[in-house]
Amino acid sequence: MTARETAPDASSMSGVAVDARYQGDEAVAASASQFVERLYRSSNSYADRLTSEELEWVDVDLGLNDKMLGLAEDGHQIIVTGNPGDGKTHLIERLRPALEKAGALVLTDANELSDDEILSQWRDCDDGGRAMVLAINEWPLFVLRRHPLAADFDPLQEALRQVQQAISYGHEPVQEPVEPVRVIDLGLRNILAQPIVFKVIDRLTDDRFYADLSPTDPAVTNREAMSHPQVRERIALLLQEVARRGHHATMRQLVGFVAFLLTGGATAAVRLASPSSSRYHYAQLAFEGGDGPLFDAIRASFDPATVTHPRRDMDLWLGTTAPKEWVDGRCPAAIQTLPSGDRIDEYRALKRRFFFEHRDGRSLIGLLPSDERGFDKLVTDGRAGSATVVRDLLLAINRFYEPDCPDTDRERLVLWQSHRFDVKAPNTFLMLHEVRHGRFRIRAPELAPWVNAWLPQEQRLVRMFALIATNEHDATIASLLVDRALYLTLAEARWGLGRTSWSRSATRRVTRFVDKVHSSVNVSVSDVVDVRIRNVEKDIEAKIEIQRYPVARYIL
Repeated sequence: MTARETAPDASSMSGVAVDARYQGDEAVAASASQFVERLYRSSNSYADRLTSEELEWVDVDLGLNDKMLGLAEDGHQIIVTGNPGDGKTHLIERLRPALEKAGALVLTDANELSDDEILSQWRDCDDGGRAMVLAINEWPLFVLRRHPLAADFDPLQEALRQVQQAISYGHEPVQEPVEPVRVIDLGLRNILAQPIVFKVIDRLTDDRFYADLSPTDPAVTNREAMSHPQVRERIALLLQEVARRGHHATMRQLVGFVAFLLTGGATAAVRLASPSSSRYHYAQLAFEGGDGPLFDAIRASFDPATVTHPRRDMDLWLGTTAPKEWVDGRCPAAIQTLPSGDRIDEYRALKRRFFFEHRDGRSLIGLLPSDERGFDKLVTDGRAGSATVVRDLLLAINRFYEPDCPDTDRERLVLWQSHRFDVKAPNTFLMLHEVRHGRFRIRAPELAPWVNAWLPQEQRLVRMFALIATNEHDATIASLLVDRALYLTLAEARWGLGRTSWSRSATRRVTRFVDKVHSSVNVSVSDVVDVRIRNVEKDIEAKIEIQRYPVARYIL
């Protein structure tokens, strides 16, 4: 059984661009500091609108350039795919001269070509043994198979297989890539990995962007703070928390975020005119004022202002922290001395600064709810194939149907079944069979050989694992992918919180898993079988016996 995880990504920082109104002579005339301001304001622009000089300012090689050139030189058909904003176009454009020198046909943007043109040129390259590089989003790639020219075209089928089998959860090995096709799916990367975050910060805190700014500009203060190793580490830690919760950021989003931390997306004049000392402080900007999916994900994941620290909160309120504990060697003023109307806002800002700049700020992450930390442990234990994890999951699934079932039900999966007449989740189930825990396994995700060939270890992130059901021959019969969202839902069920809080998506995934397991169970040959009937909404249950032979009848 195979599945894939999507994590929108990019190969370099130059997947970012400025707004069209800043193109041409205006872009050349604009100062370097204004360029950083626009990196946030122009998050919906495109890489090919940047000047070559601007591309050089923000370009970061994330380890794929040499791999791409090597594949082209060996005559491969390279399909660079993923989601919109992953940086496919810029990656190829930056390498176009070298790729064409290697003899490859370079198709930078499939959106500019018809399906007929793409497949015709792809077929020509295949017939002539010529290398090809094609940038195409994942959905249009799958749409190509409907075209008449795709009939019996093996390279396209191989490309689709490589996308679908990039990540697998079964114990059967995935077939090696078939020559000459190689798929590079940028959506598999964790763009919020610490080394990438550090490289982005390094680029955007370069001297060239701050030479013309006033020393009192908050952007200069932010740049100085974000150059400190501890602050950089805490920014990366914040983004790591976001990634672990399943947000798949693009490089454009990451660069826009760092640019916003530095400038607030405002001009120098606006920043200097701000009456608040914290309005344009990077620690405040990380959680307030920014628009976009990454900012939303950060606010939903972790805000230091909402986490209570058992020791440090009073110190911050009274101003009794030690100066040496702060990166700048200065103790902030006591909050209690401020006017009463300002205290809440100033304390919120100070608590956020505490996370980034105080020696003990990192400990706030460890104070998040235990369920959040529990998933990380579950992923670790799951990858080790822990039998305890299997039992815990079985108990959670059983409590989805029967919230008050005993702890001993962790030793088996009770197979509740139902009839469905529409898309709504059923409320009445019946049970005939159960499967012992020994038939279940934990499978960690495995990357396919072609993914291992190009994806650096530091850019990988395990976001889920699979609970596998097997038959008596140890062959996989059903699987349930467990990600953070499903785990939190199962954790509620495990504690008996009831089925009403389950999302429709989680309900479908669990019931389908149980259905598949049930369909593989050998039918009992007993003359009499026990049947349990349960209404999960009213929490009522009945148990009856059914006599099959010699005359079928109920035994009440």
